[in-house]
Amino acid sequence: AVFPNPASSVVNLRYNSATPGTLNYRLMDMVGRVLITNSDEINTGVTNLQLSIADLAVASYMLEVSFSVNGTTLDRTSYKIEKLK
Repeated sequence: AVFPNPASSVVNLRYNSATPGTLNYRLMDMVGRVLITNSDEINTGVTNLQLSIADLAVASYMLEVSFSVNGTTLDRTSYKIEKLK
């Protein structure tokens, strides 16, 4: 889950995993330029992360989130994020 959306300063990312692995995410503008990228090792259960978008311009962005175990991607989802003032 990604919330709030639209957002002005912080987007929360909540992921529920059945196994430990790597949660990768990248925020791109609508042209496809990668603005923010990060990877976090997560454990089984719910993981909550915060992504600061305060310094970004008011616009639409794409957030791509993927989960992998031992280098194999098991899940990939994209979200359209609206940045407000």
